[in-house]
Amino acid sequence: MDQRRPATMRDVAARAGVSRSLVSTVFRNVPGASPATRARVLAAAAELGYTPDDRARRLRSRRSRVIGVTLTATQPFHVAFVEALHDDADLRGYELSISLSTDSRPLARAIDTLLAQRCAAMILVGPTATTEEIGLLAAQSPGVPLIVVDGHVDLPTIDALRIDDGAALMASVTHLVGLGHHRIWYTDGGDFVSAEPRRAAYLAAMAAHGLSSEVHLLPSGGTAMAGAQTGLDMLTGGTLPTALVAYNDRSACGLINVLSRRGIRIPQDLSIVGFDNIPEAAMPHISLTTVEQLPQTLVTATAETVMRRLDGAPAGGLHLLKPGPLVVRTSSGRPRVAPLRVVAG
Repeated sequence: MDQRRPATMRDVAARAGVSRSLVSTVFRNVPGASPATRARVLAAAAELGYTPDDRARRLRSRRSRVIGVTLTATQPFHVAFVEALHDDADLRGYELSISLSTDSRPLARAIDTLLAQRCAAMILVGPTATTEEIGLLAAQSPGVPLIVVDGHVDLPTIDALRIDDGAALMASVTHLVGLGHHRIWYTDGGDFVSAEPRRAAYLAAMAAHGLSSEVHLLPSGGTAMAGAQTGLDMLTGGTLPTALVAYNDRSACGLINVLSRRGIRIPQDLSIVGFDNIPEAAMPHISLTTVEQLPQTLVTATAETVMRRLDGAPAGGLHLLKPGPLVVRTSSGRPRVAPLRVVAG
């Protein structure tokens, strides 16, 4: 540590070998740290000469205790993420200010609203803007850290965090291959924010299992209606695959609803795997095998990134987070032996 400046909470965390949030927990004297961890943090603080009064003085010097968040509010996972982020920010002594981005209200306007509130940092959740557009927006407000969550952005000058779609899709395809499937199709996410990396991840997973010749992309989207339409399209005639990996759980639920009503048995005729583990996935008539997304994992990483940036650390570029586990339910099983052909009408 540079002895010419006062010790920071980050210095204490590094000396004690814990996260910055645990140091905050200790000094706020709230549950969350074991007695041993608490003692180690206090010892590190004493060695560095760090006191809560120093922390309070630095916090008062900051221009704002508000973190801005832009949100499209079209994905259940994004909403769950912001809800969990609100609780985390509150524990750290920050408030969230949310500015919606919609078809009629572009991201630039949502960001302008947050800048007008003099937010200390901005978190862009699931932005649909291009990498170039986000880079330009960040350059226009250089004094305000900008963090992209669950967006397709990979720039060294911008912090970006998202779940590792490659690992998630590999888990889904590997699960189906392990059951004996080879004809594994994918329902695409259309123009939804994670569509491109998940599409690429499916192709890579199939190639890794030597199944590139079986690749098939079905046009779809990220809603139940999109999934239902994909199911109807599949019923217009032809041979069905033995398994499907859906862009997300909502589209998978739409698929299951339509196909089941037309006599396609899940999983005896067709196995389906989703992505997100939304509450509806566990409903008895759905019972969807799916990759779980854990909002708190992304919240913790995001909050730590914001705190580092507010303490003066440079942007760290793209950071991929380990996905949650594959939750196996009854929508996936061993493949049927004979091909299943459907007749239009």
